[in-house]
Amino acid sequence: MRPDDDWYVREAAIECLAEMERGREAAEQQVQEKQIQRPIRCRTFVRREHDLAHQRLFADYFTEEPRWGPTVFHNRFRMRRDLFLSIVQTLEARDPYFQYWEDGIGRPRLTPLQKCTVVSGSWRMAPRRTCLTSTFMSGRHLAASA
Repeated sequence: MRPDDDWYVREAAIECLAEMERGREAAEQQVQEKQIQRPIRCRTFVRREHDLAHQRLFADYFTEEPRWGPTVFHNRFRMRRDLFLSIVQTLEARDPYFQYWEDGIGRPRLTPLQKCTVVSGSWRMAPRRTCLTSTFMSGRHLAASA
């Protein structure tokens, strides 16, 4: 073998490796083009101060000298305060959802009083929904019979 032959072999190997590298880069570029470009979204932590909300709710309606009197309480909750508190106590004793708990790292969650306040909004809206539902049902009944 001549020394010139060794040079040709090295040049051919270098050219072959360069061609393989160009093919690999082209394949990677095609894969990247096929992928849908989406922004990476991180979850944001929203600090909810449930304990302060409970203190404010309790001070507004449930202390010995509440900020709002029995008339405002009745307008908001549609019942007397002692009835509402007995409902809260019963639900807390019987249903695990209404019991107080903290999450895995010790942050307070909603108190039973806060949960019942939210549910009482559904109680207030229930008669209206029932009326609307019966109106829609009677409309369907009339449309089906015609």
